[in-house]
Amino acid sequence: MFHKYKDINHPAVRAACKAARVELRRSRRNFEEKLSSNIKQDRKSFFAYSRSRMKCRSRIGPISSHSGNMTTTDAELVDSFNDHFVSVFTAEDMSSIPFLSARSASFDNFCSDVAFSQQDVLNALKKIKADTAMNSQLVFLCRSRSILCIRCSSFFGRV
Repeated sequence: MFHKYKDINHPAVRAACKAARVELRRSRRNFEEKLSSNIKQDRKSFFAYSRSRMKCRSRIGPISSHSGNMTTTDAELVDSFNDHFVSVFTAEDMSSIPFLSARSASFDNFCSDVAFSQQDVLNALKKIKADTAMNSQLVFLCRSRSILCIRCSSFFGRV
C-alpha cells in the first residue's frame, strides 16, 4: 500500500498536496488578516511578521583592517570597528574644566516652583504605548496610569 503513494503522480498524492496547499494559503491569509486588523493594539507582532517575510537581509560584509587584511570572522570585524572608534574618539582634557561659581550653585529652591496637574501626568503617561513597551516597568506605567496621575499630581503640589 505504501508503494502506491510514493509516486508523486498518483491521483491520491496529488489531491492531498492540493488540499494541503489550499489549507496553507487559507491559514496564512487568516493570520495576515488578524495581524492587520489588530495593528493599532499590537504593532510589534505586525512588524515582526513583516520583517520575517522580507527577502533581503542587511548584513555588514567583510572590511579591511588597519593591516590591510580582510576580516573573515565576527571577532575580527568587532576588533577593527573598535580600533577605528578608539582612533576617532579621544579623551577629554580634564585640566581645563570650568568651575561652577558660588552664585549659580545655589540649589536650595531649584525645583520649588515645579507643579503638575492630574491632566499633565495623564497626558504624559498616555504617550507611552503598551504594545511597544519592552520592559515590565513601562507596561506597569501604562496599565496603572489613572492611579499614578492622582498620586503624582498630589505629590507635586497641584491637584
